[in-house]
Amino acid sequence: MLTKEFAQRVELSEKQVRKIVQHLEERGYHLSKTEYRGREATDFKEDDIELFTDIANKVKQTNSYDLAFEELEKEKDFLQVIVKDEDSQLPTDQNVAQLVEDLRSEIQKMREERQMLGQMINQVHQQQQELKELQTDITTKLDSNAQSLKSIQNSQEAIQSAQEQQSKDIAKANELKDSELRSHFDSMSNSASISQSNVASQSTTASLSQSESANDSMSSSLSESNSITSESNTNSNSEI
Repeated sequence: MLTKEFAQRVELSEKQVRKIVQHLEERGYHLSKTEYRGREATDFKEDDIELFTDIANKVKQTNSYDLAFEELEKEKDFLQVIVKDEDSQLPTDQNVAQLVEDLRSEIQKMREERQMLGQMINQVHQQQQELKELQTDITTKLDSNAQSLKSIQNSQEAIQSAQEQQSKDIAKANELKDSELRSHFDSMSNSASISQSNVASQSTTASLSQSESANDSMSSSLSESNSITSESNTNSNSEI
């Protein structure tokens, strides 16, 4: 089949098919040829479908034709000889026929090994993706914990600052209270002193009043005595 039909069979573009053919031929992997409209063209076979499909998948995984072919060669499932199923091209010698059969078996075995290896590679890729997601999750949690720790530290600093301010306010209130108490005590002392002074003044006034009363009494007694003496003198003169 020609390139266009083969590209449809393997679900690739004609450009991709030609690119794979180019890399195959550069590595000595020769495909069947035919003539089409006076020019040589690749004559693709049914056996080529699986080969091209595997190569296309590997290119899709590696995103590179060179890397894809290198990995295929490392997997030892990349042969540069196409074994045909046509009896006319097979030698009649029994040993050669057995050799071809053994080669086919070896190819099938290598394909199975390659499939297993592909599964293992996919598992490794999956594990790497899971590890990457786990690392991202751990990093996110670490960042979150760091933010939480920072918030706690900020809260502790705010609490400590509030406590210090509260202590200052309490000390200031105590000082104000002590000042008010001292002022009150001073006021009470002054009041007591004034009261004592008033009492003393009142006592002095009372003493003075008593003294004046005594003086008045004495004056009255002297007046009476003088009166009696005068009367006595008068009587004496009368008698004389």
